[in-house]
Amino acid sequence: MNRVKAVHWLWRAWFSLPSSDMLVLTSNSGKSVQVRRVKADDSALLSGLYYRLSPETQELRFFCHNRLEAIVEAQAQLLAEADPKLHLALVALVDEVDAQGEVSEMAVGVARYACDAEEPTTAEFAIVLRDDFQKDGLGRKLLHLLIEEARNNGVKTLRVVWRGHNRAVQALIQGTKLASSTRVDGGEMTTLLAL
Repeated sequence: MNRVKAVHWLWRAWFSLPSSDMLVLTSNSGKSVQVRRVKADDSALLSGLYYRLSPETQELRFFCHNRLEAIVEAQAQLLAEADPKLHLALVALVDEVDAQGEVSEMAVGVARYACDAEEPTTAEFAIVLRDDFQKDGLGRKLLHLLIEEARNNGVKTLRVVWRGHNRAVQALIQGTKLASSTRVDGGEMTTLLAL
């Protein structure tokens, strides 16, 4: 079995496993992260990730920074409790020493897609990685996991809304080698990827 088929099989096998199972991804520099589906009790992990993002990363991903704590926590709860038929969210985790000096599980990234209610074959996706895990190949690997699962669930088009100066998203889009179209509206771009 060639490498592409082996990886394709691995992704299919992993997504058919129960949601508690993990997959280990390794970055280009050798950092390992455990990736699993987001669970309903992950809202504290997700909001914790937001607060460990730089203002620049918050701006590029969420189009603003310094959100009110109540908004961050409400959005983290929505992500954690999303309908699995229309939504997939993956969390990348590492064990790190926390503020109390104890080793605990920390989220370093989230990748998700959400299907349009009116058009379930189209889904919007987003990926965010903590600054010290960026530009190391993990975003690309997470996007490939999303694409594979989207295809398995009948999604035909992935959409991403991004700032024109976000070179990381531009590189991710180009790296998929999928047919795409981009619409520009001011400084905001909307790209459609054909699966």
